[in-house]
Amino acid sequence: MIPSYRQLFPPAKLGFVLGMNAMIVALGTCAGPTLGGVILASLSWPWLFLINIPIGILASALVLLALPRYQPPRGRFDLAGALAAGAAIACFLLGVHELADVSTLWVAAILLALCAIFGYGFVRIEKKAVKAVLPLSMFNGRFVLAILAAFWSFFGQGVAFVALPFLFQIAYHASPLESALLFTPWPLVIVVVAPISGRLADTYRPAVLAVVGLCLFTLGLLSLALLGAHPPIWQVLASTAFTGLGFAIFQSPNNRDIMSSAPARLSGPAAGMLNINRTLSQSAGAGAVSMALVLSGASTASLASQASAANAVLFVAVAGAAVAAVMSIAKLRAPVPVHV
Repeated sequence: MIPSYRQLFPPAKLGFVLGMNAMIVALGTCAGPTLGGVILASLSWPWLFLINIPIGILASALVLLALPRYQPPRGRFDLAGALAAGAAIACFLLGVHELADVSTLWVAAILLALCAIFGYGFVRIEKKAVKAVLPLSMFNGRFVLAILAAFWSFFGQGVAFVALPFLFQIAYHASPLESALLFTPWPLVIVVVAPISGRLADTYRPAVLAVVGLCLFTLGLLSLALLGAHPPIWQVLASTAFTGLGFAIFQSPNNRDIMSSAPARLSGPAAGMLNINRTLSQSAGAGAVSMALVLSGASTASLASQASAANAVLFVAVAGAAVAAVMSIAKLRAPVPVHV
């Protein structure tokens, strides 16, 4: 079994390690759109997916060869909980996908309702499980607030990641490659700042850094929403870079709060919760963009209507970031849990 961050690194360096992890993720985010633009400039869209096959094989090989193993505690695997969680996640992701078409909104409603039912069943199962997939005991106030802050921040990021290419390519007439380059300052700043933010989180209160980062992130998203029809290139680049700066200052300290708020013996489930929370929130953000296009009628209307809807939905991203900031401010007053 693969160990978690807290089982590999000392607590005093947890923030720095999480910052390095954020840097690596940002490098992938930075390279992905640019590589996608290059692929689309010379090849067909299926290559956007085929390119991931050798990358996945290489990553799997590195995991098997480089990461140490440890013996997990004994106990029967929580199969019922795992199946309920998997069903809830699948229904959520499929439901969000169906939001992109007016004719399938009823399917989306059914799938999201099933997600809620499976989610409720999952909680009931976990309350009784001897070795729960996601132990409910780790959901103290500070952990929950950090998770909610992460959810709404990644929701805002997910909205922006989907809406901005619409805006750049339709309103600003950028090519796929040019659109990727306009977006690149966001993850590029995270590459530089995230390790620094993580190291600071090992010395100063992570919750304070998270609040500062989210305030800047909210202002950055607002600047993107207010760019207008014909902004100069420098303004677009500055806005994406400023938004990335806010997110970089927030992410590593908040992730440190998530990991340190759970007992060390539950660091594996805490890391899993951190990652699935990011996936679900970004998917919800992408669904919000689809929903905006559907409700405005822009999905079947002119390109100008699509650009207008993409710009308008950026204000939803701003709202998500503002909610995340409120969660982080509340986290400032939450007691630090004492683990035994």
